Amino acid sequence: MEKEDFERIQGDIPRVTKLGETAVLLKLTELGWDAFNLNAENPNYKGVDIACIHPKTHKTVLVQVKTSAGSEPSFGTGFVSDTDGNILGKKLDEEIIGPWVFVHIVFEDGTIKYRFYVLTKNEVKELIEDSNAWYWGELKHKAKNKQPVFLPLCWITGEGLKPGNNTFRGYPRDSRVSIENPSGENVWEMKIGEVL
Repeated sequence: MEKEDFERIQGDIPRVTKLGETAVLLKLTELGWDAFNLNAENPNYKGVDIACIHPKTHKTVLVQVKTSAGSEPSFGTGFVSDTDGNILGKKLDEEIIGPWVFVHIVFEDGTIKYRFYVLTKNEVKELIEDSNAWYWGELKHKAKNKQPVFLPLCWITGEGLKPGNNTFRGYPRDSRVSIENPSGENVWEMKIGEVL
């Protein structure tokens, strides 16, 4: 693959989304789960992208996938906020159904590679609440209400943050989200399988 081909893919949001969901589906299948992309049957299934079934217990886990192929990845959450940091119209407890997998698609050594970051439902909820309150409370942005809520990758991993900086990299990351190797193999079973 040539770099120009990857750059073309980067600008194609539906393709990036499909690549991320397919990569997560493949990863879960490799780890022994029976996994199904719900968007294959119902385009843009709300609140969940993949259903996976534990082959021994037959319990089901519903997974949301968020994907970015950007060089400075930021993931849309589907939530909107007012300028006081309050989530509007939806309750996080009801809308976040299960774990979320954030997929960063990168181009390295002439191939596409996938980096996965797995967060539990509670970690996603806490990260959205904490970062959104900080973003609107500390940075003092001037904007209209109903702003989309995003999670930059550095807020998820904690890498590249500079507390005290007056930009999005200044996020102090006060949440209790585990950043200990968020893409490691054992994280999948621990965070996806914790509900089983």
